[in-house]
Amino acid sequence: MLSLDNIFFGTAIHGAALVVLLFFNAHANRTANRLLAILVALLTITMWNMYTLTAQSGQPKRVFDVYIWAIPLLWAPFVYFYIGEMTRQKRVKDQKVLIHCLPAILLGLAQIPLHFFQDTANGILITTILSKTAVVLLFPQVFLYFSLSVRLLKKYRQNLLEQFSSLEKINLVWLYVVLGVFSLILLIDYSMNIPATLFNEARPWFYNWIVLTEALTVYVVGYLSLRQPEIFLGTNSAPDTPNPTIEKYLNSPIDNTLGTELADNLDTLMKKKKLFLRNDLNLTDLASEMGLAPHHLSQVINQHRYKNFYDYVNGFRIKYAADFLIANGKTNLTTLAFEAGFNNRVSFNNAFRKLTNKTPTEFSREYKSSITKQQH
Repeated sequence: MLSLDNIFFGTAIHGAALVVLLFFNAHANRTANRLLAILVALLTITMWNMYTLTAQSGQPKRVFDVYIWAIPLLWAPFVYFYIGEMTRQKRVKDQKVLIHCLPAILLGLAQIPLHFFQDTANGILITTILSKTAVVLLFPQVFLYFSLSVRLLKKYRQNLLEQFSSLEKINLVWLYVVLGVFSLILLIDYSMNIPATLFNEARPWFYNWIVLTEALTVYVVGYLSLRQPEIFLGTNSAPDTPNPTIEKYLNSPIDNTLGTELADNLDTLMKKKKLFLRNDLNLTDLASEMGLAPHHLSQVINQHRYKNFYDYVNGFRIKYAADFLIANGKTNLTTLAFEAGFNNRVSFNNAFRKLTNKTPTEFSREYKSSITKQQH
């Protein structure tokens, strides 16, 4: 019969194999893969500890001490590092890693004496203090790094809107999944540990199965990460730095008069060459057409058209589609979406509604109705 300790043992071995796959995977962003490998390794250590507890009737083996309370304090920082590396906003540096991991390091160092007298009265007292400290620190830490990670993703999306006219090939859903899964697992796990750690009550009978489910979930995320494409797949370059802010424009050689002229020239170029019909149009390509540096073109669009690059280009696309609907009436909207420069109908519908407050179907129907009324 398959026992619970054997399940934990198999899960730990499985996790170790996944760590190796992630660590040596050269696909896409190698540094990000190694950060995810560290996250999986942290959980794998937990699985080994669970195995030693269930197999030895609560007496841990000495390979990985079950009282390594510092390990969960490393999860949130490394999720933050992973998202920062994937979006290329927070490149990993050894000094910064040490600073973010300082609470876990200090707590881990404080546990060293437990290896020598953890079964004594003093050892039990220190264990109790350290375990309670870990639980108290973890909740604010998770919320802090969750907020920082969400801020990174929002900032990154805004940067993308300044540089690309289509975002379908730059899917950030994966990063939200990683952030959500790891944060939720930590909160669930430690919420169930609060009664046992702070109030000396027994954990619920299903706790081991919850931990096992958490492990399997993380391993699924790990395997899926092996199939994730580079975030910048299909783009010419990665935006390593944030888009220039208004303050940075103060020293720009483009004054208000020149900016107005360039904005008018840009509008003329877009209409004449219909560059917006290219579904892969980005800031670098359009800047090349204008003979400008990308950050100067971004300044012109921001200051003189009061839009980001994404909305500026899509404005031309929606006008093209609206004119087509007016001239031709009912048509295949999916075909029209691609012809107007969009990569799919969903993006087309969303952009159309944003600019006209109507779907393409509603717009076409209302225009036809207004024409009919005028004829009568």
